[in-house]
Amino acid sequence: MCNATVQHAGQCIQPMAEMAPPLVQATVSAVEINKQTMQQAQNLLDAPMYLQNAILQARRCLGQSRQLTVVADREWSRVSRKVLP
Repeated sequence: MCNATVQHAGQCIQPMAEMAPPLVQATVSAVEINKQTMQQAQNLLDAPMYLQNAILQARRCLGQSRQLTVVADREWSRVSRKVLP
């Protein structure tokens, strides 16, 4: 009787043991997806600072280009006054 019970239990446990590796893999995959999602959320939280820095840099470049344009315009008008009567 005990032997039959053990054999029956073994037959029930064996399919579950065969299912364990795919379940472990699915669990690991779910954890990796959650980790990636949390990283992306963190990146979104950091994005305003990144965008703010990019906007600041663009404004600096624009300011420098406007400054260079003004200097170039002054130089050009100085040259054109000398060349043209």
